[in-house]
Amino acid sequence: MKNTIKVLGIIALAAVIGFSMAACKNGTTPTPGGGGDTALNGTWKSGSTTIKLNNGAIEVTTSHDNFKGTYVAVGGTITIIITYWQDEGEPWVLVTDIPGYDAADYTTSVTYIVEGNTLIISGELSGTYIKQ
Repeated sequence: MKNTIKVLGIIALAAVIGFSMAACKNGTTPTPGGGGDTALNGTWKSGSTTIKLNNGAIEVTTSHDNFKGTYVAVGGTITIIITYWQDEGEPWVLVTDIPGYDAADYTTSVTYIVEGNTLIISGELSGTYIKQ
């Protein structure tokens, strides 16, 4: 009887550990929305700059250049990794194909606050953006 209870206890413990691991991708903590803060999802506009954020994917268009990439938002900070760049009127370019490519030149962090339909960014892309 003691052995049966011990075996059932081990099975229960193994099941809890197994389900805990299955709930996370690659042993990591799940991130809501893939980008972190799902309140950021949507299209935001400030003057001639438009920022599209969608579950970890970012696209920024300005009056002179554009970029696409990925982002993670945690604790009021958005970390952006640019993967594609487009100068005004030119085709999209994979940043690793740009001569003199340095990953540090295409990674940036900004601080942000979301208040309803308003996104306030400090750092690169500074401005007050309105959700469209």
